[in-house]
Amino acid sequence: MTWQKYCAKYEVLLYQNSELAAIRQELFFRLKANKFKAFIKAIFILLKFSKYLFNSTKIENKEKYDNVYFIDSSTSANLGTLKPLCQRDKKKTLLIVNTEVLNSNSFITLKNRNKCINYDKYLKLNIKDIRYIIKKSFYVSRYLEISFYTVFVLLLRMVINRNSLQSIFSTIEAKNILTSNDTNMYSSIAINIAKEINLNNYTLQHGFLTHFYIPTTATNYIVWGQKAKEWFENKKISSKVLSLGTPRLDKIESIKQNTQSIKDKFYKKFNIQKSKKIFFYMSHSQAPEFGIELHKKNFEALQEVIKDKSYQLVIKLHPSESQKLFDEVFISEKENIILLPKEENLYHSIVSSTICA
Repeated sequence: MTWQKYCAKYEVLLYQNSELAAIRQELFFRLKANKFKAFIKAIFILLKFSKYLFNSTKIENKEKYDNVYFIDSSTSANLGTLKPLCQRDKKKTLLIVNTEVLNSNSFITLKNRNKCINYDKYLKLNIKDIRYIIKKSFYVSRYLEISFYTVFVLLLRMVINRNSLQSIFSTIEAKNILTSNDTNMYSSIAINIAKEINLNNYTLQHGFLTHFYIPTTATNYIVWGQKAKEWFENKKISSKVLSLGTPRLDKIESIKQNTQSIKDKFYKKFNIQKSKKIFFYMSHSQAPEFGIELHKKNFEALQEVIKDKSYQLVIKLHPSESQKLFDEVFISEKENIILLPKEENLYHSIVSSTICA
């Protein structure tokens, strides 16, 4: 089932309820999850999260802020999207993050100059929450024909994080909140809470245009340019679309001035013959609107590039993408392919290439 068909089929269930809307992405990825594995995971997660029962940790001193930045991941598409804005923001700001982001090397400069709250410290679970989760899991699992335990795990995570964010937002006053997306669970929860307390909320375009962003949750959606604005508005979304660009793309201007130097270093770093041109493939096999078979065909089509000795095939997987499919398709061709480390600079890879796909 494609993402679009999934959204259309379960629209009433998933989008009329903000709590279920927050886990719609995770539910989609787990429609065919193994029931036994889901059961084991549910037991493990319940034991792990039992420590949050009656967590009484509270935030002291109610404060006022101009802007709140909600950062739920240290990836370039999340932290990398909001980091430039935070660095330029001269007003009083608050960064709401989790432990992963807080401990990230990429976050050090922001941590040193901004007030931060780690929402993992305030995760909380109540007995009434467990009753609600069990009841809702039975209903949703029957409706979606999915494992009860799969739904249970997702709702458990959603409720614990919702409780934490509600606690945080009850102790602060702010004018605006900004997120790097409005599709994953954590950002979706933050935006829904912001809407409940009438806090201006903005989400930034996460990446290249895809139906995975539809429908939107945020009140205001900041996109990369006019074409993106037209694309979103043609989808009849409820958000107000603002064409303001993104600081992430400012890097391209600075890179333009040093293209040859960057290219020379790239060729040397990966030991590529100077006589060869680079065919750079940016994989998105985690994208939900395409089935695994289509992604497999995309990889298989790249065999033709390998045969052309005037090109060097270079592949970069999406940060959230498993290497499993790559290993399966290119099992006998790995020595002829350069698989970039996930931390390799995407912009440098692009300017060093002759063809990008």
